[in-house]
Amino acid sequence: MKESLQNVQKNNIGDLVTIEQKDIFTLDLSKASVIALYLLPSLNVKLIPQLMKLKQDKVIELYSNYDHVKHKIYLWTTPLAIMMKSVADFAGG
Repeated sequence: MKESLQNVQKNNIGDLVTIEQKDIFTLDLSKASVIALYLLPSLNVKLIPQLMKLKQDKVIELYSNYDHVKHKIYLWTTPLAIMMKSVADFAGG
């Protein structure tokens, strides 16, 4: 966490980023605009009930040629992302 805070300060992006150390199993994620997880599959599975509280846009199943297993990919879009897509659609992007 110390390194992350130093990087935020070094890059002068404190007004764009919030870094907190909390228990992700009890944390309210409803206000998050981006959630990136780099965890072991067993922890990802344990987090599903927490992430299910967010509105899912899509669930995609992909087959991996690497490990020959079907994986589920979950996509959640927050209100800001929906608004940005609407702006891009309006602007012809």
